[in-house]
Amino acid sequence: MAFPWLIVALVAASTAISYVMTQKAQKKAKQAADEMAGVLINKESNVEPIPVIYGVRRVGGVRVFVSTRDASGGDPNEFLYICLVLCEGEVQSITNIHIDDKPITDSRYNGLYDINVHTGADNQNYDPLLTQANAGWTSAHRLRGVAYLAIKLKWDTDVFSGVPDITALVTGRKVYDPRSPSAAAAFSNNPALCIRDYLTNNRYGKGLASSKIDDVAFSAAATDCDQSVLYYTNGTTGKIFETNAVLQTDETLFENLQKILMGCRGFLPYNQGVYSLKIDKSGNSVYAFTTDNMVNGVSITGESKETKFNRINVKFANPAMDYQPDTATWPDADSSEETAFLAADNGTLLVSDISLPTVTNYYAARDLARVILLRSRNALRVSIQTTSEAMQLSVGDVVTVNHPTPNWGNKPFQVEELSLNYDGTCNLSLLEYDSSIYTYDLSAQEVTYPDTNLPDPFSVVPPGSLSTSATTTVALDGTIVPQINVSWVASTDSFVNQYDLQFSTDNSNFQSIITDQTQYIVSPVIAGATYYFKVFAINALGVRSTSVSANQGSVGDTAAPALPTTLSAHGGYKSINLVWTNPSDKDFSNVEVYRSTSSSGTYAIVATVGGGWGTKAEFLNGGLADATAYYFKFKSVDYSGNKSAFTSVVNATTNAAAIDGTNGQSTFLASIFKRDTSAGFTPSGGTFNFGTNTLTPPSGWYTTIPSGTNPVYVANFLFAVSGDTGTVTAGNWSTPVITSENGDDGTNGLSTFVFSVYKRIASTPSNPSGGSYNFGTNAITPPTGWSASPPTGTDPVYVSTTTAQITGNTGVDSSLTWTNAVLLVKNGINGDDGDDGVNTAPAYAYKRSSTALASTNKPTTTRTWTFADASFGNNDLGNGWTGDVPSGTDNLYICAAVASSTGATDSVVAADWSAPQVLGTKGNSGTDGTDGTDGTDGTDGYNTAVVYGYKRSTSAVSNKPSTTRTWTFSTGVFNNNDLGNGFTAAIPNGTAELYACTAVAASQNSTDSVTGTSDWSSPQLIAAKGTDGTNGINGSNGDDGTNTAPVYAYKRSASALASSNKPTTTRTWTFETATFNNSDLGNSWTSTVPTGSNDLYICAAVASSTGGTDSVVAADWSSPQVLGTEGTNGTNGTNGTNGTNGDDGVNGYNTAVIYGYKRSSSAVSNKPSTTRTWTFSSSTFNNNDLGNGFTGTIPSGTDELYVCTAVAASQSSTDSVTGTSDWSAAQLLAEKGTDGTDGTDGTDGTDGTDGTDGAAGPRNAQGFLYYSVSGSQPNAPTATSFNFSTGAFSGLTTNWSRTPPAITGGDAAYWATSFTVVEATLNGNQTKTFSTPFSSFAFNGLVTFSNLNNELADGTSGSEITTINGARIQTGTLDVSQVNISGTTQSNFNLQSAGSGSRMKITNDTIEIYDGSVLRVKLGNLS
Repeated sequence: MAFPWLIVALVAASTAISYVMTQKAQKKAKQAADEMAGVLINKESNVEPIPVIYGVRRVGGVRVFVSTRDASGGDPNEFLYICLVLCEGEVQSITNIHIDDKPITDSRYNGLYDINVHTGADNQNYDPLLTQANAGWTSAHRLRGVAYLAIKLKWDTDVFSGVPDITALVTGRKVYDPRSPSAAAAFSNNPALCIRDYLTNNRYGKGLASSKIDDVAFSAAATDCDQSVLYYTNGTTGKIFETNAVLQTDETLFENLQKILMGCRGFLPYNQGVYSLKIDKSGNSVYAFTTDNMVNGVSITGESKETKFNRINVKFANPAMDYQPDTATWPDADSSEETAFLAADNGTLLVSDISLPTVTNYYAARDLARVILLRSRNALRVSIQTTSEAMQLSVGDVVTVNHPTPNWGNKPFQVEELSLNYDGTCNLSLLEYDSSIYTYDLSAQEVTYPDTNLPDPFSVVPPGSLSTSATTTVALDGTIVPQINVSWVASTDSFVNQYDLQFSTDNSNFQSIITDQTQYIVSPVIAGATYYFKVFAINALGVRSTSVSANQGSVGDTAAPALPTTLSAHGGYKSINLVWTNPSDKDFSNVEVYRSTSSSGTYAIVATVGGGWGTKAEFLNGGLADATAYYFKFKSVDYSGNKSAFTSVVNATTNAAAIDGTNGQSTFLASIFKRDTSAGFTPSGGTFNFGTNTLTPPSGWYTTIPSGTNPVYVANFLFAVSGDTGTVTAGNWSTPVITSENGDDGTNGLSTFVFSVYKRIASTPSNPSGGSYNFGTNAITPPTGWSASPPTGTDPVYVSTTTAQITGNTGVDSSLTWTNAVLLVKNGINGDDGDDGVNTAPAYAYKRSSTALASTNKPTTTRTWTFADASFGNNDLGNGWTGDVPSGTDNLYICAAVASSTGATDSVVAADWSAPQVLGTKGNSGTDGTDGTDGTDGTDGYNTAVVYGYKRSTSAVSNKPSTTRTWTFSTGVFNNNDLGNGFTAAIPNGTAELYACTAVAASQNSTDSVTGTSDWSSPQLIAAKGTDGTNGINGSNGDDGTNTAPVYAYKRSASALASSNKPTTTRTWTFETATFNNSDLGNSWTSTVPTGSNDLYICAAVASSTGGTDSVVAADWSSPQVLGTEGTNGTNGTNGTNGTNGDDGVNGYNTAVIYGYKRSSSAVSNKPSTTRTWTFSSSTFNNNDLGNGFTGTIPSGTDELYVCTAVAASQSSTDSVTGTSDWSAAQLLAEKGTDGTDGTDGTDGTDGTDGTDGAAGPRNAQGFLYYSVSGSQPNAPTATSFNFSTGAFSGLTTNWSRTPPAITGGDAAYWATSFTVVEATLNGNQTKTFSTPFSSFAFNGLVTFSNLNNELADGTSGSEITTINGARIQTGTLDVSQVNISGTTQSNFNLQSAGSGSRMKITNDTIEIYDGSVLRVKLGNLS
């Protein structure tokens, strides 16, 4: 909101950074303590800032280079190389290096390290140690100007558990001392010299030239810091102030200087471009203020609980604690000082926690706490305005004040803030000064605590003896698993809380297991291998003991499996088929088949055959000789490689060979083939050439079985010729007979297709009815009112699913049964409307008084302002002030406030009111003349109006109207709507945030010139666009629907596949193309049907994802099922006779992909567990309950829907689907769209509509009307309407107007009335209120408030009004170049809104902008 009163800018005369500023800031002692401890930690980065070290501090560092190198002929990664950067150089020294909090002189590190120290000289050379790593560190890496350690460590598991933390004691920067200008830079921890170095260093400091430094002041301050003090009675002595600082270079110059200044009670004044330094100490006054050089009176403020303390706790880095944070407190608990302070503060403990990160001395920290506390209790603060002589002062100077009102004679104060006004006067903020507080306190010696008898936490007692034993265990699948049991005796060290067990098979590459037990089972292990073990004890600090060791050979499964049983052998054409039953051992692996040509002959292995334990197995041994007996025996093998003994021998004989023709005659029994639908034909003709063995068949016949689907007929003829050459023509062929024909077709399997339809509707719809699916065209015809994909719109989307099913692979299923419609997704709720615009209105309080009112005389009672009727709920505003103009003849005073709220009302509190200003005074009657004429009329009153400039912007506005424009009071408008810098007098159109500046037009004329920039207040946000909560704070769209698709894998096999034989390779399924990224699914499975004659197997899975693809992993696949087998051909008959008809082919398989559904609010990991029967004709289970909460149909509900798939395959009309094993892993099919957090969820959902802008509030106006006819008091006016744009009334009573009457001659009185106009709604009915007319007084001509013949005073000598505070007048625009704002009584300048508490504070070096109590913008170090 806008500030409607005058703004006066202050020009800084002298600024300073001081330790007082840090006292005033909120103390972050815990954060600072964390920072102190943080400098001891190693970091690893190539962008971490490098600190600056002044004095002596232990620090960690930044690992900018880390590499390893193998030992020559030894272990890999045995040597670790580190470049550890510590700080900016050049430093004095780097000593006392620790590794993991232990000095490198500790015997454990003997022979394990090489460390080179580099102090950061500008000419330092590279380190050859780091180049040994051969990892990029070269002779060009010199790190000049940087202090660092080059480290080489040798790995030892008994010493190191990882990359160690390394710290070092750094004796810091060499600095210049202006007291010895010819001397070279040398180490010093004098705070003044360190501050000078930081200001002048151009690498990490401010880089100031020496001409910008007051070396006289810095030399004096350095001498002050070197003052020797006695720390405690009969104790040691030392310097009063020292700096031992670690300054982070990523912090601001201001922050780092404050840290050093806090440690030495320093002020850093900046005068006329030069920095000086002053130490706060006992001192004499440098200047005296009296009423002669004080422009106004004295403003005195007292203490508050926020600025006064009775206990100070100071955090500092204590070298006795290895520079960890410690605390010094003053006063001591139960001391006389604390008792006195608590008594004075009514027993309330007022504590401040302060961090002194550059102090490492307990006594210095404690004494600083004492001085800070006593300064806080010097409660008297004074603000004065002085002549320009005060410009010679600096912050920290001691001055005296002489003034009769508070009866001060040479009272000492210290300058806290100093600023220069435009008129050359100065504003000073002073603090009561007591030189006695700077005497060093000798009352307490630091308490030190002797070492305890606790054991050294860095010396850990190892565990007792280590024992091992080798055993085996049986896994769930029956596998014999070898393992080693390890146990050890617990360490006797009471700090040990865990152990590190390490084991290896080569005594080199160890695996590690952390446990808090004293025993562990290592499983599985390699059977027969030797394992090496060692165990370390680890204490609570992570420190390890030495190890105890043992080694152990492992055992394995040595038991042989049982023999195969039910052995049989069956002879065939050049082959023998072997059949047996595998043993029932659960760790059974395979059967080895051995063969011989005699029962007692030598047996050789001919095959290894796997299969499930306890199952039937077979093996066809082909390629054998005709009519030959073969002998077989078998061995079982388990997974551990154990083999059984041989089984008994089984044997069989292969079939005999064909019979040769008679001697002397060559014969050839020819067979020819033809496919036909029926018999009744006999071949004729054809020849055979014995010389070339060429058979030329009769026309229409073939020498091999032709392709086709009709039955195959065969005819035979025996060709004969004497000798072995010649061509013979066939005689009568045998009657053709069927040699093979296709078996009867199996009944067509059921084609099934599961699909869903969608509907957008506000509430749950009825289940769909009708619709169809065409298997030939894959076309879905959805039911009426439903669609095959989610339709567009904003209503919720419901889904229903059905299964189309026909016999065969073409046709249409129109008899669809649909599931209950369930909610698939719905849009999130619309976002809230944008916040309403801010209602603002000026509010006024009135009071009559015959005497001048003090600036503090304001309304005191909190009242509620209602914007609709522009009035307070109670007109009594307290302290004699009212909301209406009171009747009477005394001077009329007015206070103003601004009510501002997004609601319909606002509470106006006492602090919101401006200082009182005279609104109108009654002119004194003229002295009685001899002719009895009236006194001269009063001068004209002022026309006043609050005027506004508006600007819309999407970002914060910092400029103001820049063009000078003329305001006409009668019309209430500017002569030009364009006010410059993008501001306009009317509210511009648009949706960006609306900013406003205010000014006051004030003139005795009918117009006033409002000057660009200077007359205007800072811009304030008065109407913010309701921010979209990513589109109007929409609730999120529901999550994307899940893409799902059944996917299949195919494999041919001559033997039955085990249930575990599935695809093994993870592949990506793309829903849009319905393909895998690779057809090879692993384990010989493919995504397309392979060619071949073996049985065809199928596995099924469900791809399910909200994205466009899904990864299908091995666990997703169902068990394999036979999809179809080819009938084997009948064997040919023996030569000479017609072959018998082949057996009919086996019926084809019915197959169906089936689904089990389950709803669950959490992820589903189980599967259907109950074996059920699937009927192919009805596509249903015999029981819908599939076990484990799964059903055969989609259950109703709103939880997420999961699906498992299986394949039913059988040559009969039903198939038994086995629980668990036949089913695939559960996949998420549909999930409920949850309302997401505001705005950023689901991508597919439509954006919510923008939140509507807040409705404009009703308008209101206030002002004054003037009566143009002199005489007796008139009646209050009336009017029909008010124009808010022009400020003019319609139908106004005669002789009343917005313009005061023209006054000629002297002063004059006239009648006036105040009015308010309030709209019920925007452009709605108006309520117009006019006060009882009251007497006003006009001044004609130049108004001077300098005695004015006592007209504005009470006639008492010395009470004349000599100045008027322009900031307290509610008036028109005041040109600040012509207005002297004097009497400022604060150490800073505040502009504060009356309603929201928004304010801007200007001090000598800082501008702060607050939103209520929250600091939003701070501009510091403005000089």
